[in-house]
Amino acid sequence: SLSLSLSGPAPRGFVPVGCSCIYSVTFFFFFCFVCRLLTWFSISDYSMPPRNAKGTDVMRQALECLAADPPDIVGLRQLACSRHGLMYRRLRARVWPTLLGVDLLEVPEDITTLIQPHKDERQVDVDVARSLWNMPRGLAASDRERMRRKLSNVINALLSTNPDLCYYQGLHDIVSVLLVSMHSERLAYACIAALARSHLRDFMMPNLRTPMAFADLLYPLLARTAPDVHDHITRADVQPYFMIAWLLTWMSHVLDDWDTAALIFDHCIASHPLFILYLAAAIVIHRRHELLSEDCEYGALYKRLLALPPDLRWPTILAQAHDLLAQHPPAALAALPAVLPATHDIVQHSTALCYYPVFEAAVRRGEHGLPPMPTMRGVLLWSLSSAAALAAIALPYILTVTRSA
Repeated sequence: SLSLSLSGPAPRGFVPVGCSCIYSVTFFFFFCFVCRLLTWFSISDYSMPPRNAKGTDVMRQALECLAADPPDIVGLRQLACSRHGLMYRRLRARVWPTLLGVDLLEVPEDITTLIQPHKDERQVDVDVARSLWNMPRGLAASDRERMRRKLSNVINALLSTNPDLCYYQGLHDIVSVLLVSMHSERLAYACIAALARSHLRDFMMPNLRTPMAFADLLYPLLARTAPDVHDHITRADVQPYFMIAWLLTWMSHVLDDWDTAALIFDHCIASHPLFILYLAAAIVIHRRHELLSEDCEYGALYKRLLALPPDLRWPTILAQAHDLLAQHPPAALAALPAVLPATHDIVQHSTALCYYPVFEAAVRRGEHGLPPMPTMRGVLLWSLSSAAALAAIALPYILTVTRSA
């Protein structure tokens, strides 16, 4: 008979139903254990211990800076502004909030609870619908739509909790990089909320007078550092506003490479709010021979300035931008005779020059509420304890199978 009798001894090799349940539970916990390990050590999440010496050194130094009480902000800034930046997504997800003084205790787990109707909803919907086409590359359509929903949540939560701020076209590009970098709506919201009070506040006013004034500082800076390029561009009557998109989006609107965008964000977050102005000047100076070989004609030069070549040496350009910032600080730059009085007044009263020192002092005092970053030792202890739990669960099943055999 094919039926199984419920009475009498079980057939040889037959495993009771209870043991089958134990086996299923054991398999489930083992599966969760493997998934947890993959989460910690996956290469795609940049959380795996780096295999090269430079990556290992960056990871070690960052962990030491984060473990300090309060965190070593100066050390983290030096790492972020180094040649290769922070290098890993999981590291950026810890260092960026720390550099911005983020207090996660004040951020709800579900940021959608913060969303309220606001004046810029329609424009946000339009910009989100056309975002995330280039970064990250190879994103499936379903994943892109899911990321767009998260992007919309972050921006709408920001504008709902800051009714005094205005949305500007290009803000979605910055939030996109934050979201892709940290894979967390909550962290992305916390970071953009901090940036909206410091680095980006001048861009989120009812008009763009302040960003335009920042752009007007480009040519006086070039006149001091690259007079031949300055003269060539100004003779063609090209205005400095070609760099507005670079300024408002921290270059992310004109880049299609996530690694480069993340590297630039490392430097922008760790530097003065006007660092992006000096980066624009460094890009122009770096392209000196290319621009000087172009005809001194408006259309040709304007088109050339907008079209960034794909082979730019970004580490070199970023280093030069820091040198320019050190040699020509924003306050001194705005005071140059070549700067119009109206531009000087706008820059001097901007958040970048007035409020940012206060924000920076608060961050240096360690006013944040970030939980401790998991270390490799913590992961090892978690793994060993999980393995012990799995062994305890699996032991009854192993004994049962052995006896039935």
